[in-house]
Amino acid sequence: MKFYKINIDEGKRKKYAQGIPLVKPLEENICCSVCRRQWRRAHYLENPNFVMALSNQNFPDFLWFLHYKIISENALEVLMQKVVRNLLFKEISIVSVNDLSEAQVKDLRFRGENVKKLALNPPKYYTVIVEEGAELHKESGVYVEECDSCKYLKVHSYGMDFLHPSQKLYLHKRSWNGEDLFTLKYFPATLYCTENFLKLYNEYRLTGLNFSEIDVIE
Repeated sequence: MKFYKINIDEGKRKKYAQGIPLVKPLEENICCSVCRRQWRRAHYLENPNFVMALSNQNFPDFLWFLHYKIISENALEVLMQKVVRNLLFKEISIVSVNDLSEAQVKDLRFRGENVKKLALNPPKYYTVIVEEGAELHKESGVYVEECDSCKYLKVHSYGMDFLHPSQKLYLHKRSWNGEDLFTLKYFPATLYCTENFLKLYNEYRLTGLNFSEIDVIE
């Protein structure tokens, strides 16, 4: 069984649409008495008033927006029928460029967005929750700092404040829960999959993702 890390495909010849938030996130300022850290957590989709526009008319099945997993109606059907048995999902509020208020247009232009290219007839998209399904092997040499109180999480390479992009990572095969689409412990923002999911992705001609094989240690 082969395993893959999933990355967002931004589009080669023509850029795929990306999500553009129209409201500010709910911000949580954290001052932890245990680890003594002061930091901020931003919540976008958790905001009940969240709404977004799409940057253009080239709609992928897997949409890029920060660390959230956002998929099309077509991709949702494939995942529910073929991949994930108990998938949690929620429709996202997306507006047409024609429905933007003057204040929203002004704000988008201030942020450097090309309003004329925004999607006129955006399709339905959904945010989904993909469960943790495996861990990295200890041979990956990844260091983790986690506060049990405030849930601050820092994953880094030895002697660095970040995980170096070139660091070799190994999936621990025995930790895998058997699902074809999953996240890794301490890496909730990144999707991983098996060759079975990759086959379905190609079979149904889904769009928006790139795949890079990850080495496995039993």
